[in-house]
Amino acid sequence: MIYGQVTDANGRSIENVLVDVWQSNDSGFYDVQDDNQPEKNLRGIFKTDTRGQFWFKTIKPAPYPVPTDGPVGEILRVMGRHPMRPSHIHFMITGAGYEQLITHLFVKDDPYLNSDAVFGIKDSLIVDFIPNYSNEKANALGFRVPFYEITYNFKLKRKIS
Repeated sequence: MIYGQVTDANGRSIENVLVDVWQSNDSGFYDVQDDNQPEKNLRGIFKTDTRGQFWFKTIKPAPYPVPTDGPVGEILRVMGRHPMRPSHIHFMITGAGYEQLITHLFVKDDPYLNSDAVFGIKDSLIVDFIPNYSNEKANALGFRVPFYEITYNFKLKRKIS
């Protein structure tokens, strides 16, 4: 489960914000890379409520390699670097009157956090997937025990006109 809130720079909730989310599956493939996944798998668009909150069910993503068959692969080989991206979930957050935020949240303790092939990691974007062992909550959500939960607050900047 991902629980999120969108606020302004002063911590005030922002409602009716669109939260567009996409991620890889537990094998490290996006839907467009894997014929066994249905179209739009592990993608969704959500809208924040009056408290600026949203939530959705998902799985814990896996790390994956960037393509290495072109110039990027050649550069990585010359630099002696691996092509791996750490596990993450992408977010594109859009609210009227605010700058669009495109970011991702990374899984704490992923083995590639300190060597991301695209250098996209900040400490503030690393989140702990906290295991939940509640049979009652798992049954209500249709999950197996344990399942993971994340809570994160996204802050938007007002557009300057």
